[in-house]
Amino acid sequence: MSNETTAYYLPTNFREAFTILESYRVAPCPGRGMRHISQRPVLSDGLRETEGVIITAGKPGEFPILLELKDSLSLSQADASFQTDVLPLAKIHTMVFRHQDELDLFASKSFDNASMEGVPVAVCPALFSLPGDARFLAGPKSAQVETAGWKYADQICGLVAAVLKAADVHPAARSIPVVAMVPGFKPAVILELISRNPDARDPAQALAGLMRRYHGQIGLDPLRLLDDALLVLRNTDVEPRKLAAFDRLVRGILASDFTRRSGSLSDDGDVPLRALMLVIQRESTADILSDRINGELPGPLVYTFAAMLAGMREGLAHMPVDIKGPYASLLGELGAAAEGHPDDQPRLSEILGRLGNCAQSAAPEIEKAVQPCLENSAETTCFQGAEVTILPVCTWPTPAVARRIFEALSDTPANWRIVLAKDGELVLKVSHYAADETFKSAEAEIEAAKVFVANCTQRARRRKRAAGSVRPAAVPDSTPKTLPGLLDTLPSAKTSRNAKRKRPPKL
Repeated sequence: MSNETTAYYLPTNFREAFTILESYRVAPCPGRGMRHISQRPVLSDGLRETEGVIITAGKPGEFPILLELKDSLSLSQADASFQTDVLPLAKIHTMVFRHQDELDLFASKSFDNASMEGVPVAVCPALFSLPGDARFLAGPKSAQVETAGWKYADQICGLVAAVLKAADVHPAARSIPVVAMVPGFKPAVILELISRNPDARDPAQALAGLMRRYHGQIGLDPLRLLDDALLVLRNTDVEPRKLAAFDRLVRGILASDFTRRSGSLSDDGDVPLRALMLVIQRESTADILSDRINGELPGPLVYTFAAMLAGMREGLAHMPVDIKGPYASLLGELGAAAEGHPDDQPRLSEILGRLGNCAQSAAPEIEKAVQPCLENSAETTCFQGAEVTILPVCTWPTPAVARRIFEALSDTPANWRIVLAKDGELVLKVSHYAADETFKSAEAEIEAAKVFVANCTQRARRRKRAAGSVRPAAVPDSTPKTLPGLLDTLPSAKTSRNAKRKRPPKL
């Protein structure tokens, strides 16, 4: 509970509260469980008993919940009788319950797509069952499942959550401009994919529009999705012969006539079609993110674009918490802006422009491990001065490598700290002015720090050499690839040495 003189509360109920948690925002038009309330009231003294009956619609097992706002500035009009704008979940100060039993019941419900983590809770019976007449009335239950604004926000937030998770899983995806990992990222790319008037000739936008038509539908018949995708792509710039080859390949894979081989989903072919192939084969965003062939991830462009399409199709609300949870704050703000102001392109672009900062941060597992000794930023240039020495450790370590580094760091002097640089590199910062008596000279301390860094990176170097000895490095394509609308020419089919063996067409 806040200590402000005047507190403001938004009422919800047991069922609708999960809608709020799964979408990270509170809409003026309540979601499922409260569709009989046309607009959410704003209360300054708590919930009256007559209003509690309206909120629950008299359903057995249902109970009211109050959402206390952090401050009056969370409302467009502090003294308004009804909520006038969409609020991100971060604006909620406390979720208030009538009784401890109701809080325990709510907390005991476990869902993959909704979590109470990070949301403060409290029990305050005095805020419920107040005397007086109801200040709002129930209306006819809305037959509309979601408003157009809610769907748009759910789709764009689902896309963003999937992209950020893809960059977290796929190390190479962090260098793709569309993922906002490098300077020059343009938020317009995502806004074009989610546009209400997509370019019908652009394959990427056409596929994005198809996924939006299937919003919220998981587990679709793959053949039906394939047929619809081919119908959409025939009106784009994709060559007919390429579509025919794609049709034969995907049908063969679905019928188990063909099997995917290592490298078949690399970025050296048609990226949109290869991403679509992955979306057709996998039911959910989580399935796409976990897709491997002999332990090998798809190409970063294919992987990222497939995640984009799946994220739009699945939507934020249905997406598991382990995918969207680490980015809840940004997704809540983006969802509130997209639902409340879908035509405010500058505002959406500004929020999407922060994707770089969000994605440049360490992976959630790494952040938890480094929090005690992680500083905000540092220069990565090695230099030796009178006070500070900075030595590079490694770039974008895996959680396992990061844990080894910080476990080893626990045995080092207190003035040794790991710093996450702006380019994503972990460096060791030695502050000599704060040195203890472990080393008698700065030179000895620097030598010890170099040994520490070498030990931290030795295993990574061995793995790299081992991988190079077994498999030669791929020659990078000199032609830069960007999304959306990346289409390469279909390679000519090679003559098979075994005429009886059926080989899938290559895209």
